[in-house]
Amino acid sequence: MALPDFTQLRLGAMNEADVRETIVRPLISALGYSNGMEAYVRSERTLRYDRAFLGRQNSKKDPPLVGRADYECGVTSFGRWVVEVKAPDQELTTEDAQQAHTYAAHPEVAAELYMVTNGRLFRLYQTSFPDKPIVEWPLEHTEARFDIIENILGPEAVRKRATRRSPDVGKPLGRGLPSRMRFVGGTVTYAEYRSPVQAVTAMTANLFQGHRSTITNGGLSRDAHGLLCADIHVAAYLSGLDQLNQMFGMDRFTFVSSDELVSTSADCPTIFQNFASAFVPCGTQFTLHGQTITTPFGFRMVAHTQAVGFAIDEELRGTFEIRYEMTDIDRPIPNAATVMLAGSLETSGEFAIRFAEGLT
Repeated sequence: MALPDFTQLRLGAMNEADVRETIVRPLISALGYSNGMEAYVRSERTLRYDRAFLGRQNSKKDPPLVGRADYECGVTSFGRWVVEVKAPDQELTTEDAQQAHTYAAHPEVAAELYMVTNGRLFRLYQTSFPDKPIVEWPLEHTEARFDIIENILGPEAVRKRATRRSPDVGKPLGRGLPSRMRFVGGTVTYAEYRSPVQAVTAMTANLFQGHRSTITNGGLSRDAHGLLCADIHVAAYLSGLDQLNQMFGMDRFTFVSSDELVSTSADCPTIFQNFASAFVPCGTQFTLHGQTITTPFGFRMVAHTQAVGFAIDEELRGTFEIRYEMTDIDRPIPNAATVMLAGSLETSGEFAIRFAEGLT
Protein backbone atom coordinates (compact mmCIF):
# COMPACT_ATOMS: atom_id res chain seq x y z
CA MET A 1 0.00 0.00 0.00
CA ALA A 2 1.31 3.45 -0.95
CA LEU A 3 1.91 6.08 1.70
CA PRO A 4 -0.97 8.64 1.75
CA ASP A 5 -0.42 12.37 1.35
CA PHE A 6 -0.58 13.42 4.99
CA THR A 7 0.04 17.10 4.19
CA GLN A 8 -3.62 17.59 3.21
CA LEU A 9 -5.02 16.49 6.58
CA ARG A 10 -6.76 18.91 8.95
CA LEU A 11 -5.31 17.81 12.28
CA GLY A 12 -7.18 20.47 14.23
CA ALA A 13 -10.46 18.70 13.54
CA MET A 14 -9.21 15.24 14.59
CA ASN A 15 -9.46 13.27 17.81
CA GLU A 16 -7.39 10.28 18.96
CA ALA A 17 -9.51 7.76 17.03
CA ASP A 18 -9.07 9.82 13.86
CA VAL A 19 -5.29 9.78 14.28
CA ARG A 20 -5.33 6.00 14.70
CA GLU A 21 -7.38 5.28 11.58
CA THR A 22 -6.38 8.21 9.30
CA ILE A 23 -2.65 8.44 10.03
CA VAL A 24 -1.25 5.52 12.02
CA ARG A 25 -3.14 2.64 10.38
CA PRO A 26 -2.21 3.83 6.82
CA LEU A 27 1.42 4.26 7.89
CA ILE A 28 1.49 0.72 9.30
CA SER A 29 -0.08 -0.59 6.06
CA ALA A 30 2.45 1.31 3.95
CA LEU A 31 5.24 -0.34 5.95
CA GLY A 32 3.85 -3.76 4.94
CA TYR A 33 1.79 -4.95 7.93
CA SER A 34 -1.73 -6.35 7.56
CA ASN A 35 -4.29 -8.41 9.46
CA GLY A 36 -3.99 -12.15 8.90
CA MET A 37 -0.47 -11.99 7.49
CA GLU A 38 2.93 -13.11 8.77
CA ALA A 39 3.76 -9.40 9.03
CA TYR A 40 0.73 -8.71 11.21
CA VAL A 41 -0.93 -5.83 13.02
CA ARG A 42 -3.14 -6.15 16.11
CA SER A 43 -5.17 -3.25 17.46
CA GLU A 44 -6.05 -2.55 21.10
CA ARG A 45 -4.62 -5.77 22.51
CA THR A 46 -5.44 -6.01 26.21
CA LEU A 47 -2.49 -6.70 28.50
CA ARG A 48 -3.06 -7.59 32.15
CA TYR A 49 -0.60 -6.78 34.90
CA ASP A 50 -0.42 -8.55 38.22
CA ARG A 51 -0.60 -6.45 41.36
CA ALA A 52 2.91 -7.01 42.64
CA PHE A 53 5.20 -5.63 39.99
CA LEU A 54 3.87 -2.07 40.15
CA GLY A 55 4.49 -1.90 43.89
CA ARG A 56 0.83 -1.70 44.83
CA GLN A 57 0.34 -0.90 48.48
CA ASN A 58 -2.13 -3.71 49.18
CA SER A 59 -1.69 -6.63 46.79
CA LYS A 60 -4.79 -8.43 48.18
CA LYS A 61 -7.23 -5.54 47.79
CA ASP A 62 -5.88 -3.51 44.87
CA PRO A 63 -7.41 -4.64 41.56
CA PRO A 64 -5.24 -5.91 38.70
CA LEU A 65 -4.28 -3.16 36.26
CA VAL A 66 -5.32 -3.44 32.64
CA GLY A 67 -3.50 -1.80 29.73
CA ARG A 68 -4.36 -1.69 26.07
CA ALA A 69 -1.76 -1.09 23.36
CA ASP A 70 -3.22 0.83 20.40
CA TYR A 71 -1.25 -1.23 17.87
CA GLU A 72 1.12 -4.17 18.04
CA CYS A 73 3.01 -4.85 14.81
CA GLY A 74 5.27 -7.82 14.27
CA VAL A 75 6.66 -10.52 12.05
CA THR A 76 5.70 -13.93 13.42
CA SER A 77 8.65 -15.55 15.27
CA PHE A 78 11.00 -12.64 14.50
CA GLY A 79 10.05 -9.57 16.53
CA ARG A 80 7.49 -6.91 17.46
CA TRP A 81 6.98 -3.17 17.99
CA VAL A 82 4.06 -1.22 19.45
CA VAL A 83 2.37 2.15 18.92
CA GLU A 84 0.66 4.39 21.46
CA VAL A 85 -1.59 7.09 19.96
CA LYS A 86 -2.69 10.40 21.49
CA ALA A 87 -4.96 13.17 20.27
CA PRO A 88 -3.47 16.00 18.13
CA ASP A 89 -4.27 18.64 20.77
CA GLN A 90 -2.28 16.70 23.40
CA GLU A 91 1.44 17.39 23.72
CA LEU A 92 3.55 14.24 23.96
CA THR A 93 4.89 13.85 27.50
CA THR A 94 7.27 11.63 29.41
CA GLU A 95 4.24 9.87 30.90
CA ASP A 96 3.02 8.98 27.40
CA ALA A 97 6.40 7.43 26.58
CA GLN A 98 6.35 5.56 29.89
CA GLN A 99 2.90 4.20 29.10
CA ALA A 100 4.07 2.90 25.72
CA HIS A 101 7.20 1.46 27.34
CA THR A 102 4.98 -0.46 29.77
CA TYR A 103 3.23 -2.15 26.84
CA ALA A 104 6.48 -2.85 24.96
CA ALA A 105 8.19 -4.35 28.01
CA HIS A 106 5.27 -6.62 28.93
CA PRO A 107 6.46 -10.29 28.91
CA GLU A 108 3.70 -11.25 26.47
CA VAL A 109 4.95 -8.63 23.99
CA ALA A 110 8.72 -8.15 24.62
CA ALA A 111 8.88 -5.57 21.82
CA GLU A 112 12.23 -4.22 20.72
CA LEU A 113 10.82 -0.81 19.73
CA TYR A 114 7.82 1.39 20.53
CA MET A 115 6.36 4.53 18.97
CA VAL A 116 4.40 7.41 20.51
CA THR A 117 2.49 9.86 18.33
CA ASN A 118 -0.21 12.52 18.50
CA GLY A 119 -0.47 12.68 14.72
CA ARG A 120 1.61 15.85 14.60
CA LEU A 121 4.82 14.33 15.95
CA PHE A 122 6.27 10.81 15.96
CA ARG A 123 8.81 9.52 18.48
CA LEU A 124 10.39 6.09 18.17
CA TYR A 125 12.14 4.49 21.18
CA GLN A 126 14.19 1.37 21.92
CA THR A 127 12.63 -0.56 24.79
CA SER A 128 16.04 -1.15 26.38
CA PHE A 129 16.97 2.57 26.14
CA PRO A 130 13.80 4.51 27.02
CA ASP A 131 15.40 7.82 28.06
CA LYS A 132 15.16 9.47 24.64
CA PRO A 133 13.82 8.60 21.18
CA ILE A 134 16.15 7.15 18.58
CA VAL A 135 14.19 8.87 15.79
CA GLU A 136 11.75 11.79 15.87
CA TRP A 137 9.91 13.47 12.99
CA PRO A 138 6.87 15.69 12.32
CA LEU A 139 3.99 14.37 10.24
CA GLU A 140 4.86 16.54 7.23
CA HIS A 141 8.32 14.89 7.00
CA THR A 142 6.95 11.32 6.95
CA GLU A 143 7.23 10.89 3.18
CA ALA A 144 10.74 12.38 3.02
CA ARG A 145 11.93 10.13 5.86
CA PHE A 146 9.95 7.04 4.94
CA ASP A 147 13.05 5.15 3.75
CA ILE A 148 14.61 5.57 7.21
CA ILE A 149 11.37 4.62 8.95
CA GLU A 150 10.98 1.52 6.77
CA ASN A 151 14.60 0.53 7.36
CA ILE A 152 13.85 0.40 11.09
CA LEU A 153 10.22 -0.75 11.28
CA GLY A 154 9.56 -2.60 8.02
CA PRO A 155 9.03 -6.40 8.14
CA GLU A 156 12.30 -7.10 6.36
CA ALA A 157 14.19 -4.93 8.86
CA VAL A 158 12.59 -6.91 11.71
CA ARG A 159 13.61 -10.18 10.06
CA LYS A 160 17.17 -9.06 9.41
CA ARG A 161 17.71 -8.08 13.03
CA ALA A 162 16.59 -11.53 14.12
CA THR A 163 17.95 -13.77 11.37
CA ARG A 164 21.31 -15.43 11.26
CA ARG A 165 22.18 -16.32 7.66
CA SER A 166 25.44 -18.33 7.77
CA PRO A 167 25.83 -22.07 8.58
CA ASP A 168 26.56 -22.94 12.19
CA VAL A 169 29.98 -24.62 12.14
CA GLY A 170 31.19 -23.49 15.57
CA LYS A 171 31.62 -25.47 18.76
CA PRO A 172 28.17 -26.12 20.33
CA LEU A 173 27.35 -24.24 23.53
CA GLY A 174 25.98 -27.48 24.94
CA ARG A 175 24.51 -30.79 23.91
CA GLY A 176 21.90 -30.13 21.22
CA LEU A 177 22.55 -26.36 21.37
CA PRO A 178 23.89 -24.04 18.65
CA SER A 179 27.35 -22.46 18.80
CA ARG A 180 25.75 -19.05 19.35
CA MET A 181 22.30 -18.08 20.51
CA ARG A 182 20.31 -14.86 20.57
CA PHE A 183 17.84 -13.99 23.29
CA VAL A 184 14.35 -13.25 21.97
CA GLY A 185 12.50 -12.52 25.21
CA GLY A 186 12.05 -13.67 28.76
CA THR A 187 11.54 -12.52 32.32
CA VAL A 188 13.49 -11.97 35.53
CA THR A 189 11.38 -12.18 38.70
CA TYR A 190 12.67 -10.73 41.97
CA ALA A 191 11.28 -12.93 44.72
CA GLU A 192 13.04 -11.84 47.90
CA TYR A 193 15.09 -8.98 49.38
CA ARG A 194 17.31 -9.34 52.46
CA SER A 195 19.47 -6.94 54.47
CA PRO A 196 21.02 -6.89 57.95
CA VAL A 197 19.10 -3.64 58.40
CA GLN A 198 15.39 -4.36 58.83
CA ALA A 199 14.38 -0.93 57.52
CA VAL A 200 16.22 -1.60 54.26
CA THR A 201 14.59 -5.02 53.90
CA ALA A 202 11.12 -3.58 54.48
CA MET A 203 11.59 -0.65 52.11
CA THR A 204 12.99 -2.64 49.19
CA ALA A 205 10.49 -5.46 49.62
CA ASN A 206 7.62 -2.96 49.53
CA LEU A 207 8.95 -1.28 46.37
CA PHE A 208 10.40 -4.14 44.36
CA GLN A 209 9.51 -7.60 45.70
CA GLY A 210 7.60 -9.53 43.06
CA HIS A 211 8.75 -7.11 40.35
CA ARG A 212 9.40 -8.65 36.96
CA SER A 213 11.78 -7.27 34.35
CA THR A 214 11.83 -8.23 30.69
CA ILE A 215 14.78 -9.63 28.77
CA THR A 216 14.64 -7.56 25.56
CA ASN A 217 17.68 -8.90 23.71
CA GLY A 218 21.22 -10.18 24.04
CA GLY A 219 22.87 -13.49 23.37
CA LEU A 220 25.20 -16.28 24.44
CA SER A 221 28.48 -17.22 22.74
CA ARG A 222 32.13 -17.84 23.58
CA ASP A 223 34.66 -15.10 24.21
CA ALA A 224 38.22 -14.94 22.86
CA HIS A 225 39.34 -17.39 25.59
CA GLY A 226 36.59 -19.90 24.80
CA LEU A 227 34.60 -19.11 27.95
CA LEU A 228 30.82 -19.04 27.88
CA CYS A 229 29.75 -15.39 27.74
CA ALA A 230 26.15 -14.16 28.01
CA ASP A 231 25.19 -10.58 27.18
CA ILE A 232 21.75 -9.67 28.59
CA HIS A 233 19.72 -6.48 28.20
CA VAL A 234 16.98 -5.98 30.77
CA ALA A 235 14.05 -3.56 30.66
CA ALA A 236 11.89 -2.81 33.69
CA TYR A 237 8.14 -2.30 33.26
CA LEU A 238 8.42 1.32 34.40
CA SER A 239 10.86 3.72 32.76
CA GLY A 240 11.68 5.15 36.19
CA LEU A 241 13.09 1.77 37.19
CA ASP A 242 14.94 1.61 33.87
CA GLN A 243 16.50 4.97 34.69
CA LEU A 244 17.58 3.64 38.09
CA ASN A 245 18.95 0.43 36.55
CA GLN A 246 20.95 2.39 33.97
CA MET A 247 22.32 4.66 36.67
CA PHE A 248 23.61 1.63 38.55
CA GLY A 249 24.68 -0.21 35.39
CA MET A 250 22.05 -2.89 36.03
CA ASP A 251 20.30 -2.79 32.66
CA ARG A 252 23.02 -4.56 30.65
CA PHE A 253 24.87 -7.55 32.08
CA THR A 254 27.76 -9.63 30.80
CA PHE A 255 27.89 -13.00 32.53
CA VAL A 256 30.84 -15.37 32.15
CA SER A 257 31.12 -19.04 33.08
CA SER A 258 34.19 -21.25 33.28
CA ASP A 259 32.04 -24.33 32.61
CA GLU A 260 32.81 -26.03 29.32
CA LEU A 261 29.19 -26.39 28.22
CA VAL A 262 25.78 -24.99 29.07
CA SER A 263 23.98 -27.63 31.11
CA THR A 264 20.81 -29.22 29.78
CA SER A 265 19.96 -30.75 33.15
CA ALA A 266 18.45 -29.15 36.25
CA ASP A 267 20.49 -31.58 38.37
CA CYS A 268 23.81 -30.10 37.25
CA PRO A 269 23.23 -26.44 36.29
CA THR A 270 25.78 -24.06 34.81
CA ILE A 271 27.06 -21.20 36.98
CA PHE A 272 27.35 -17.72 35.43
CA GLN A 273 28.71 -14.72 37.33
CA ASN A 274 28.83 -10.96 36.82
CA PHE A 275 30.42 -8.00 38.59
CA ALA A 276 29.05 -4.50 37.96
CA SER A 277 30.20 -1.16 39.38
CA ALA A 278 28.99 2.39 38.72
CA PHE A 279 29.62 5.75 40.43
CA VAL A 280 26.59 7.98 40.98
CA PRO A 281 27.56 11.66 41.54
CA CYS A 282 26.01 13.80 44.25
CA GLY A 283 22.91 15.59 43.02
CA THR A 284 21.90 12.89 40.54
CA GLN A 285 18.15 12.85 40.00
CA PHE A 286 15.89 9.94 39.12
CA THR A 287 12.17 9.28 39.24
CA LEU A 288 10.75 6.35 41.17
CA HIS A 289 7.02 5.66 41.63
CA GLY A 290 6.24 9.19 40.44
CA GLN A 291 8.60 10.94 42.87
CA THR A 292 11.80 12.75 41.87
CA ILE A 293 14.69 11.77 44.13
CA THR A 294 18.01 13.63 44.37
CA THR A 295 21.05 11.81 45.78
CA PRO A 296 22.46 13.80 48.76
CA PHE A 297 25.97 12.41 48.23
CA GLY A 298 28.00 10.61 45.61
CA PHE A 299 28.60 6.88 45.92
CA ARG A 300 29.62 3.78 44.04
CA MET A 301 27.09 0.99 43.65
CA VAL A 302 28.63 -2.48 43.35
CA ALA A 303 26.71 -5.62 42.47
CA HIS A 304 27.85 -9.25 42.50
CA THR A 305 25.45 -11.50 40.59
CA GLN A 306 25.37 -15.27 40.24
CA ALA A 307 22.93 -16.99 37.90
CA VAL A 308 22.57 -20.76 37.98
CA GLY A 309 20.62 -22.45 35.21
CA PHE A 310 20.20 -24.92 32.38
CA ALA A 311 18.77 -25.05 28.85
CA ILE A 312 15.55 -26.87 27.99
CA ASP A 313 12.88 -26.41 25.30
CA GLU A 314 14.62 -23.36 23.79
CA GLU A 315 14.77 -21.62 27.16
CA LEU A 316 17.45 -20.89 29.74
CA ARG A 317 15.88 -21.37 33.16
CA GLY A 318 17.26 -21.00 36.64
CA THR A 319 17.73 -18.86 39.72
CA PHE A 320 19.89 -15.87 40.58
CA GLU A 321 21.29 -14.02 43.57
CA ILE A 322 22.52 -10.41 43.62
CA ARG A 323 24.48 -8.72 46.41
CA TYR A 324 24.48 -4.91 46.33
CA GLU A 325 27.00 -2.79 48.24
CA MET A 326 27.48 0.98 48.46
CA THR A 327 31.09 2.22 48.62
CA ASP A 328 33.27 5.30 47.94
CA ILE A 329 30.82 7.75 49.52
CA ASP A 330 32.23 11.18 48.72
CA ARG A 331 30.98 13.30 51.64
CA PRO A 332 29.59 13.04 55.19
CA ILE A 333 26.38 11.11 55.37
CA PRO A 334 23.30 12.63 57.03
CA ASN A 335 22.53 10.87 60.31
CA ALA A 336 19.18 9.71 59.00
CA ALA A 337 20.87 7.83 56.19
CA THR A 338 23.54 6.11 58.31
CA VAL A 339 21.34 3.16 59.28
CA MET A 340 20.16 2.63 55.74
CA LEU A 341 23.76 2.38 54.50
CA ALA A 342 25.02 0.16 57.30
CA GLY A 343 24.65 -3.12 55.50
CA SER A 344 24.49 -4.77 52.12
CA LEU A 345 21.34 -5.72 50.26
CA GLU A 346 20.71 -9.11 48.68
CA THR A 347 17.98 -10.18 46.32
CA SER A 348 17.17 -13.48 44.66
CA GLY A 349 14.66 -14.83 42.19
CA GLU A 350 14.12 -16.77 38.99
CA PHE A 351 14.71 -16.22 35.29
CA ALA A 352 13.43 -17.74 32.07
CA ILE A 353 15.04 -16.59 28.80
CA ARG A 354 13.83 -17.67 25.37
CA PHE A 355 16.58 -18.19 22.79
CA ALA A 356 17.05 -18.98 19.11
CA GLU A 357 20.05 -19.94 17.01
CA GLY A 358 22.51 -17.22 16.01
CA LEU A 359 23.31 -13.71 17.22
CA THR A 360 21.81 -10.39 16.20
